Amino acid sequence: MVFTNIYGPPISVFDSLPAERKEQVLAVYWKNMALQPVNVRALYGVDLAILDIKTTDEGTEGYVLPA
Repeated sequence: MVFTNIYGPPISVFDSLPAERKEQVLAVYWKNMALQPVNVRALYGVDLAILDIKTTDEGTEGYVLPA
C-alpha cells in the first residue's frame, strides 16, 4: 500500500467568496483535505495470506512523521 498526501489550493483562494458560500466551500474543502488516498496493488493468482512479510524500522532514526 502506498499512502499519498493531498495538496489543495491555499485558503486565501476562498477569501473572495460571499460569507454564506465560503462556509459551505470550506466545509467541503476540509473534508476533501482529510481524505487519505491509498494505492493498493496485488498480483493476480498470488495468495497473499501465505506470504511471510517481515518489517523493520532500521534506518528510521531521526525521522518524524508529520502530525
